[in-house]
Amino acid sequence: MGPRLRTALTLLVLLGVVLGAAAWGWSRLTSPVGDAAGGPCTETDLEPGDRVTTEQVVVTVLNAGSRSGLAGRVTGDLVDQGFVKGQSTNAPSGTEVPRVQIWTDSPRSPQVRLVRGYLGEVSVVRRDPVGEGVTVVVGDDFEELTAGPARVTVREDTTACLAG
Repeated sequence: MGPRLRTALTLLVLLGVVLGAAAWGWSRLTSPVGDAAGGPCTETDLEPGDRVTTEQVVVTVLNAGSRSGLAGRVTGDLVDQGFVKGQSTNAPSGTEVPRVQIWTDSPRSPQVRLVRGYLGEVSVVRRDPVGEGVTVVVGDDFEELTAGPARVTVREDTTACLAG
């Protein structure tokens, strides 16, 4: 094989690799968050005595304050504690939360109890959550996480949206 043919084949292979990487990147960029496997969490039936760990709980964090990047920082801190990253974005316009709230339609759920253990003095508000998993809304007065449990025990039959 001559040098011109070898150069042409090399360039053709490299072009294929670049086009393949571009197609993969574009599909990842344009796919919804959690698109793989139908979302970051799956509805799971739990019975008393089952345990829920931080690795099973998806957490969405909303910034209701004026501190730029607060939701991202709190999300990172929760992920460092073992939680699964959900969305991290601004709270809906007009949301007023001085420190921290959990928005949930199931205040006694094991995943809410687990996240609550890391937030210190937190209000649990019964309302529709935003995003996947447990919705945490932080305001300007929120400083840092507290030491929380690695797992909680389920107290009653329930269905929970759990990761993995």
